[in-house]
Amino acid sequence: MRPMRCHRGVTLIEMVIVIAITAIIATGVAVFISRPFEGYIDAARRAELSRSIETAQQQVATNEQSAAQLQDELAQLTDASAQAGLQEALALKVERETALGAKRSEYDDLSLRLRRADEQRLAHEQSESGFGTLERTGRVQIRARPCQTGIRGAVSDHDAGPSL
Repeated sequence: MRPMRCHRGVTLIEMVIVIAITAIIATGVAVFISRPFEGYIDAARRAELSRSIETAQQQVATNEQSAAQLQDELAQLTDASAQAGLQEALALKVERETALGAKRSEYDDLSLRLRRADEQRLAHEQSESGFGTLERTGRVQIRARPCQTGIRGAVSDHDAGPSL
């Protein structure tokens, strides 16, 4: 027989076997660890979906309450209340139109009085200016006649020559 040799390294087959066994063990551990992790993720998703469902249910309940309140308000609204509001608006309009008519009438009266006063003032100014012109013309003519007579006399005296 042959003497035994001392092995200092590993063969390729040994190494492949060790790698294969390690891979099998790692796969088992990964499966063992991944199942609880997936369960945790699923639980978190379920909790989130539950919160979303609760929020949606609250919103639906709030919308139903709002719809009920709006239906009640709609039932309370009748033509009578609309007619009352319309009558109030019409009464206010008539009142304002009456006040406007009164102010327009007052304005027309004041305009008429102003027009009459202007006409009287113009008539008075025309009558004064007419009399004043005649009066002034008369005075000027009266004053001018003696002057003209004096000038004519002076002119005729001058034409006659020097007086001795």
